Amino acid sequence: SVDELLDAVRVELAALQARHSRVALIGHSMGATLCTLVASETRVDGLVMGAPYFGVTYRWFYILPAETWTRIASPFVRWLRKSRLFVQVNRKEVRDQVVSYKWSPLRGTLTLMEIGRRADSVEVLERVTCPVLLFHSHGDIAASPKASAAAFQKLGSDDKRAVWLEASNHIIYWDFDRDRVADEIIAFLAALETSEPAPPSRAPL
Repeated sequence: SVDELLDAVRVELAALQARHSRVALIGHSMGATLCTLVASETRVDGLVMGAPYFGVTYRWFYILPAETWTRIASPFVRWLRKSRLFVQVNRKEVRDQVVSYKWSPLRGTLTLMEIGRRADSVEVLERVTCPVLLFHSHGDIAASPKASAAAFQKLGSDDKRAVWLEASNHIIYWDFDRDRVADEIIAFLAALETSEPAPPSRAPL
């Protein structure tokens, strides 16, 4: 469930904060959105959002949004077959190295949609006040770049930066822009080391 996934992030964050003076959250896709939700409710020193999910990229041949088709199909379809074509990375030589389920439960997609719905709230996003680094590709055909850009604008942080990639698809840490992404993250974390630690945690929403 959404709450179980959020609790997993909270537990790991608390364990890290017990051992380190500064902790940043780094996530990809659904993981980035989960990190955003947790950053909105508790103390973190930085947030890296890698191709966060705030909605599925719309393509003209879907006719209806992918989320609508998922809701329509959910009472009748339990599993979806995922071929290599669903591994959204432009570097074809690494597709077999990316861990991906062969079958995906439709219930999991509904959970993903609920995570995106919760995070895509002005109230939630305005509560993210730590430094933020966003990566997204204009060519992402899984998580919507348009929805990500809109969410980024609502973040309450005064220290936020968006890096838009041109050569990658959704799995940015494996794709053609991976070296740039890694270098940017390292620089972001290095800057956090010299900054003041985040203030004490707020009560969860």
